[in-house]
Amino acid sequence: MGDFLLQIKEYRMALWHCYDLYLRKFGEHKLSDFPDINVIQDTYFRFGVDGKDAEMTFRALLGKAISLFHTLCASDIKIDQLTTVEQTMKIMNFLRMLTQIMLSNEKLCWLVYNGTVHLYTISRHLMSVGRSAKVLEYVLWACMCMESSVPLVSIRYLDWRTTLYITVCQCYFDCRAGSHAEIFARRAVAKVNELCQLEQISSKPNDLTTVPVFKAATVKLGIFVFRRSVFETRRRLKGAMRPRTIKSLKDVTQSSWPRSIVERSLNDVFEGSAAQFLAIVESLNDTNRRVFISSPGATDADDPLGDVYNELFFAGVCLISGGGGVGVQQTDLRGLGGVRVGDIELLPLAVRGEDGVTLSAVVKFVKMAYNYEQWEVFDQLAETTVQFIKAQTDASSHRDARMIEILQACQVINMSFRKYRRLQAQKLNPVGPEGEAAGVEGTSAASITAVSRTIQLTDDLIHLATLLHGCVKQCKPSQLDIDIIVDAALYLWTKCKAVFAKVQTGSLETTRYLQRVDNASKWIHLMNLVHDVLTWCGVSTIDPTVVAESALRLSL
Repeated sequence: MGDFLLQIKEYRMALWHCYDLYLRKFGEHKLSDFPDINVIQDTYFRFGVDGKDAEMTFRALLGKAISLFHTLCASDIKIDQLTTVEQTMKIMNFLRMLTQIMLSNEKLCWLVYNGTVHLYTISRHLMSVGRSAKVLEYVLWACMCMESSVPLVSIRYLDWRTTLYITVCQCYFDCRAGSHAEIFARRAVAKVNELCQLEQISSKPNDLTTVPVFKAATVKLGIFVFRRSVFETRRRLKGAMRPRTIKSLKDVTQSSWPRSIVERSLNDVFEGSAAQFLAIVESLNDTNRRVFISSPGATDADDPLGDVYNELFFAGVCLISGGGGVGVQQTDLRGLGGVRVGDIELLPLAVRGEDGVTLSAVVKFVKMAYNYEQWEVFDQLAETTVQFIKAQTDASSHRDARMIEILQACQVINMSFRKYRRLQAQKLNPVGPEGEAAGVEGTSAASITAVSRTIQLTDDLIHLATLLHGCVKQCKPSQLDIDIIVDAALYLWTKCKAVFAKVQTGSLETTRYLQRVDNASKWIHLMNLVHDVLTWCGVSTIDPTVVAESALRLSL
């Protein structure tokens, strides 16, 4: 009954009325009462792990641990409180000790498997809130459990082992330990190859059912090997004075695939444009970056890694337009000819070696183009993707279009994009010293330009705030990329705060001083919109002072 309640997500009922009720015959104990496995064995397994009730006791302990974790998440979904983090770590430590005890009995391998599932579930949740460093050792232990149990080493559990291997690699990348991630991924590939050789020896000669399983594992792990090697092979050694001989990407736009070093690497390692595009997206994925806070991939203009980022985006645009993969063809780089519409995911396409990319992957790629300040790629794909999404009937994809529209509004006020646009304008219309205005006329013209820019900036901020406020009325926070909305709202709040702080001194004459602010009505309207968005996002649960100060300044 407890396992059934666990499946239907009735965690409190399963914990109180099933697991705790069964374990109460051993006494009232908390998970924190067990510092090592000897105490667990003395408390619950006095007759050894081969006893008649040992299996039921293991099931109850596993169920209690995972139910307790879910009850903690119900009150603190983002694991922000220190007490919640400590209790979660105690639960994971208890699960590790429990699986260590179960490994001594091969008949309990299915319970070891369940233990690794619980460790993975907790680890993925903690990774999603930025606590990968804390769960790394436990995911590594889950991999060791799968490799240490003979029944679990079979091909039947290879897909699950691969999932654990990938999780370990992602933890290393989150901790900025890419070298360890590549080493572990190569080790995992070697383990898969060993199992493949054993399977070829033991299975029937014409048995083709195992081929897709090994291919899926190889593709998933190969992406993580490529994710680091694509950068490390181009990294310039310190002190090396090697000249750069890379051609401009615009010069090879009309050439056939593969056109660059990255595209040749993709062509050699992966089959099908789906796998190639998935490798690009994973290579650009960095959980330490936030989409709204943009910055180039390589800060130094002479850094060869900057060329790698440019080539990755260059290849991604080509794959989206229908190029690359098995059916190499000349494509129109302004379209979305490679997008496959429907209820499909990119990973199954990549495993099968097919061509095409999914719409959700394209949306993620567009967000990355903004985050890495690839303005040319973003301008090329953003509006086209929005129009493509609006032509679909799926309501969930329309939310993706809303997020891209918000990024388009953010782009206009982005300082890096403004600098990029000025440089592009200077290239198109170069102005020399003789074209510059002088004297009083030049001064007045400059002042008029400054005023117009201020008015335009205010309008751009209101446009962004209006788009964000539209999310308040039509969507729930869980349906959108909430990080983008929160960062954009906080950015608008800093702009409003800087303006109102100059005139709001707490005196009774604040209204008179507020009239001296340029476009005062627009700033008040902007503040009102921002306050609604901050309240809708639930920022008060993280930083209540921000919401309180915005409400106070709005009331004044």
